[in-house]
Amino acid sequence: MKKLFIITFLSCIQLITAQTLKGIVVNEHNEYIEYVDFGIVGKEKSFTSDSKGLFSIDVSSYKPTDSLYFTHFNFHRKSIAIKDFTKTITLKENAFELTPIVIDVNKSKLKTIKSKGMKVPGATASFSSIGEASDFFGMGDFVTLKHDYVAKELHTQYLFNNLKQVVFRLNFYKVEKNNALTPLNEKPIYINFEPTKRKKDLVEQFSVNLPKGKIWIEFDIVEVAGNESAKIHFPISLSGGWIRYDRRFEKIPMGMGLSFEIKGYKAE
Repeated sequence: MKKLFIITFLSCIQLITAQTLKGIVVNEHNEYIEYVDFGIVGKEKSFTSDSKGLFSIDVSSYKPTDSLYFTHFNFHRKSIAIKDFTKTITLKENAFELTPIVIDVNKSKLKTIKSKGMKVPGATASFSSIGEASDFFGMGDFVTLKHDYVAKELHTQYLFNNLKQVVFRLNFYKVEKNNALTPLNEKPIYINFEPTKRKKDLVEQFSVNLPKGKIWIEFDIVEVAGNESAKIHFPISLSGGWIRYDRRFEKIPMGMGLSFEIKGYKAE
């Protein structure tokens, strides 16, 4: 028994003092969760696990008492001190009820919920696979709805892409009175950007109920893969763009942001 205790103790010391922590994020059924956002509490730099829930993070510049957080809109947020780190992080599913919204597509017309804004000539936003961290969770915009809607389509455009893989996640949140975010997606909406040498329009279809009030719509970059020189370019528009740093929002200078449009049906 004493020998077993010593081996376990030494293993824990080795895990904590290692510069890089590696692990996997799973649900309560021990199934991996894809593309989980994580980082150090109080720090703006964020990371994303891969499509199999695997992650790694360099903690050499942090204290053992600093905490790691893990967040995904379908699961409850979890924080754990570096000194208490375990290789398997289990998240509890966030069971929330969405208000049903009834529409008659035979009587309703597809309407613009969020417009693309005015394009800025020559201005682009580029992303590459260099580095494993970003300084933000997502970029997008707020819209205030006077009626209930069912969002059905994303319209966007990109100018060039020679990356092997680019995946964004489209997230919808209701902004509560205390500025807390309530997820509106029943399931993840992943946007795949295929390689192209010329301008390409992209339309993605889905269905998300949007109650009247203030709504936050964002692109969350979950995977960018390719060689170091490869990039994807997006046009920029004056659309009132914002960047989300975990639980804090910051307006992009001059209101610039990615050019995208959300269309849907208004509830009768």
